[in-house]
Amino acid sequence: MSSRSSMYRDSRWQKKRLEIMERDEWKCRSCGKGKDDEILLNVHHSYYEKGKSPWEYGNHTLVTWCEKCHTRRHNMLKDIQLYFANASGHVAGGLWMLTQFDYRKTLVEIEPIITDDVLSTIVSTLVAELCRVFEGE
Repeated sequence: MSSRSSMYRDSRWQKKRLEIMERDEWKCRSCGKGKDDEILLNVHHSYYEKGKSPWEYGNHTLVTWCEKCHTRRHNMLKDIQLYFANASGHVAGGLWMLTQFDYRKTLVEIEPIITDDVLSTIVSTLVAELCRVFEGE
């Protein structure tokens, strides 16, 4: 398999990326800034699957974010992963269950200004990450 960085230079990803940016009207879905504001736009994957190329994901799993919001969201996800790594929990029915966990309250505490589409992306990412961790990858 090619390196991740070379995959993002692939013409199939570039085509998919432009399709998503066009769908999102060349604006960040988080802050609303766009190409007219002379900012760098990125297309974010809401989750990753092992062995899947960047262009193989459904359009509903991709979103346009500006560089600033994209970096901010990834930093926020790191904070959430650290929270999970340090949270108490137990295994029940093969799933790791957090003890007394209210994900919306916790996410709002970590990041006070959080929209439902971002919350949905975070939860999807966390579920994918937890599955990956507990499948022993």
